[in-house]
Amino acid sequence: MKSVLHVGLDHAAPVPLHTDIRSGQFEGFEVDLLQYIAQKLNCHLEYKIILWKDILEKLEQKEVDIVCSAVTVTESRKKVLGFTNSYLDFHLGVVSRKDGLLDSIEKLSQKKAGVRIATEAEDYIRQYLNPLSIYTSDSNDDLYTQLQTGAFDYLVDDTSIAGAFVEKHPTLSVSLILPDTESSYAIALQKDNHSLRDTINTILDELKQNGTYDMMYQRWFQNILL
Repeated sequence: MKSVLHVGLDHAAPVPLHTDIRSGQFEGFEVDLLQYIAQKLNCHLEYKIILWKDILEKLEQKEVDIVCSAVTVTESRKKVLGFTNSYLDFHLGVVSRKDGLLDSIEKLSQKKAGVRIATEAEDYIRQYLNPLSIYTSDSNDDLYTQLQTGAFDYLVDDTSIAGAFVEKHPTLSVSLILPDTESSYAIALQKDNHSLRDTINTILDELKQNGTYDMMYQRWFQNILL
């Protein structure tokens, strides 16, 4: 019998990293990545959907083995969690309506902002952007819909995710890449699980060396400015 690797997924699917597994069409860059890893580990993947604000705590509590769902590597997270080598680099970006384009930091001050709760993007807004108000949500779909209706003036999101959502919503645009926000995604796991971390790192190195990574990247990000 194959071993089982329990994977935590964000309740709000971070397309194109992965779609909602409940939709019946589960696909994305991280899905391809995980399937490659599972094949090499000869294991079966079992997914658990968790609210983002709770997902890393559930990982610490060992309710899942790994989280592969657009997890940004940060120094504070590295104090309590382990991380594999990174598999995607990106920035934070501003998304605004095309009829009210906000394309400079100065234009963001005293505007209404929207953001996913408990994210690095929320921290950035609160620390640097001086918003008039902040609308927070657990849902990507809710945020982008609310921005279109004018509930707030802009939202901040990872460029890897924002690029995919503006393709679906032609009235929106990634109007600004925020300075000094270079970041990376990696697979998060328990801090003491060195064996699994090292094994996954070896697999990540292999798929980058054999060209598989480039094919995955082109499939999901060829039209997205990261």
